[in-house]
Amino acid sequence: MEPLSYVALVVLGSLYLWTLYNLPILVKGLRKSFQNVATVPQAKRSGASPKFSILVAAKNEEPVLGRLLSRLVDVDYPKDRYEVLIVEDGSNDQTAKVGHDYEAKFPNLIRFFHRSSSTGKPAALNYGLGFASGEVVVVVDADNVPEREFLTKATKYFDDPTVMAVQGVTRPINRDENLITKLSSYEEGAWFRPYIQGKETLGLFIPLTGSCGFVRREFLQKLGGWENTAVAEDIELAARIVEHGGRIRYATDIVSFQEYPSSLRQLIVQRTRWFRGYLQTFVKYGSLLKNPNKVSVDAEATLAGPLVLNLTLITYAIAILDAFMPSRTFSDFPVLMLADAATILTVVTLMVCSFAIFHSIRPMRPRNLIWIPLVFAYWFLQTAIAANALLQMVLGRKAVWVKTEKTGKITFRPEMVGLL
Repeated sequence: MEPLSYVALVVLGSLYLWTLYNLPILVKGLRKSFQNVATVPQAKRSGASPKFSILVAAKNEEPVLGRLLSRLVDVDYPKDRYEVLIVEDGSNDQTAKVGHDYEAKFPNLIRFFHRSSSTGKPAALNYGLGFASGEVVVVVDADNVPEREFLTKATKYFDDPTVMAVQGVTRPINRDENLITKLSSYEEGAWFRPYIQGKETLGLFIPLTGSCGFVRREFLQKLGGWENTAVAEDIELAARIVEHGGRIRYATDIVSFQEYPSSLRQLIVQRTRWFRGYLQTFVKYGSLLKNPNKVSVDAEATLAGPLVLNLTLITYAIAILDAFMPSRTFSDFPVLMLADAATILTVVTLMVCSFAIFHSIRPMRPRNLIWIPLVFAYWFLQTAIAANALLQMVLGRKAVWVKTEKTGKITFRPEMVGLL
């Protein structure tokens, strides 16, 4: 075999291994989702409900901050058992005014803090952590609208003293805004939530997703808070929690609605930061495999996701070279067979997803077939973004925390609770 063929076999073998590893997780999550059973702990111990400190890092969030704070002052939880800490992070709009106004109206519930210059969300959260007095810290992004009972539901999980963090479910508040938000919503509903549900059911690694997340304050402070240099501070913190033996739960009954990116530029900015953050954490916490267990191994497998997207690009390249230059590049049958099979598997999977979306849209019309090429385009966009994120790392480009702009165009309505 040619040297290049050996490299191709390693790449293709890694891709198949990752796929085979994750398939049972996804199947388990889908089965659990179809059962529609929330992952709520059954055991309950006596004692007072914990106090929560809700941290909101807000930079240029004027369009959405008021929507969030209106919900937080109306949460179904004793007012003396939670506090809201707004960290306004060098905004140049009216975010500070919105925060000050709510603090003036609810001085016993809301505290407002101003930072003159922004160095990213992690630094803002760490600033707020220094003033938090609750037993559990809650991270809620400014564009969120959590359900009124989200704190009450969270108490059950922290009755278990081994649980250090809990990740709730985020759902779209603007699913029907345009094609970009619909595609993102379908992706989340069809893959991400069942995937994490499968991990929860099997007792594997649960990634934190940046909002609707809960962490015990003392444990968080022991870890040193959030990593200021991380571009995906949520997944970095999750890996650090696992490294220190902490347990993370996934709570399907704790729900917060949030805005999904509504433009192609916003989507690319967000996913580039996510993918680079995952890759950075994958490299940083490779030490998790020194003392392997099912959680630490699964953590590294999860963090390798963007790398796997890059591997799929290689399979496409091999298939294209085989189609246009047969017997010139890869003369080895196993390489071509594996590459072609991987490409066919991707096409079949995307076709299934496309037709599932087609059949789920009501009323059913021939024009809904447009979802077939859109799903393929969306998938290839994700692989291109992952390749760009990897390239930035290889070239040593400086990592900068870049926020995703939100519009606040969509008003939360009670009927949205049934979405997805």
